[in-house]
Amino acid sequence: MPHVMLKEGRMDDVDRIRIGFMLPNFTLKDSSGQEVRLADFWGKKNVIVFFLDDYGCKECTNFLSNLQNKFQEITRQDTVVFAIGIDHPRFLEKLRQKLNLEFPLLYDQNSVVTKLYGLLNTGSAKGAPHPTVFVADKERVIRYKKVNMSHKNDLQVEEIIESLKKL
Repeated sequence: MPHVMLKEGRMDDVDRIRIGFMLPNFTLKDSSGQEVRLADFWGKKNVIVFFLDDYGCKECTNFLSNLQNKFQEITRQDTVVFAIGIDHPRFLEKLRQKLNLEFPLLYDQNSVVTKLYGLLNTGSAKGAPHPTVFVADKERVIRYKKVNMSHKNDLQVEEIIESLKKL
């Protein structure tokens, strides 16, 4: 499997899941404790999955806010949005409320889904992922993926909306 060699000499497996691959299934709890199963949306909705670094990630917060600003346009594309974080559910709920998000923030306890997707930032002591967004069609085929290794404002909602229009 391809790995990315980072400046510090670490190996991260961000290319494990690629465009054209099937989006791996997961079941996680949202910030209120309700289970969300990705498989419940297969065959019914396109899916956006965003992995946020942590509660304090400014770029992640900006991206979540931009997703919310375009949420109505996204849902008109027959699409659901999930954001996944490793922070405790109370912090995820606080963030969801602060940004008035209409989509769930899912708790990835022990970074299980982060590891499944190959997004574990090996430089993170708490098991945070590299900020990453996936767009998958109703058949769960990944049609768009972007990893924000630099933690700059590389993730653009407009690109995601364009990818949805092609589905």
